[in-house]
Amino acid sequence: MTKRGLRKSLIATQTALATLDATLDFRLSKLERRLNDLVAAPLPAMAYKVAQKVMAGAENSGDAFITPDEGALRLGMSPCTVRRWLRDGILVGHRVGRRWELSERAVSEVVRARAGWSNR
Repeated sequence: MTKRGLRKSLIATQTALATLDATLDFRLSKLERRLNDLVAAPLPAMAYKVAQKVMAGAENSGDAFITPDEGALRLGMSPCTVRRWLRDGILVGHRVGRRWELSERAVSEVVRARAGWSNR
């Protein structure tokens, strides 16, 4: 093989390795975020029950509703996690068209409940 052929082969190999490295970094960071979501913010069944009761009362009381983005800021997690918890039934909310809405009171109760669990 000539020098030129070796050089092209080396460049192709370096490019492939850089692409593989970037892909692995992306997948690793995605797994780390997912793990942090699962470990850092588990929501016990008690919080679910509290949120359910608050949400049931909010429907009739004219309580203010917030978006998952606002709820995520208050809960200290990503909006994707809040939407996933809404889909899975961990957080209680309702859909308006394609959007989710959470009761402001329900989110406040969950924040208070989570603060109490971390103090134990």
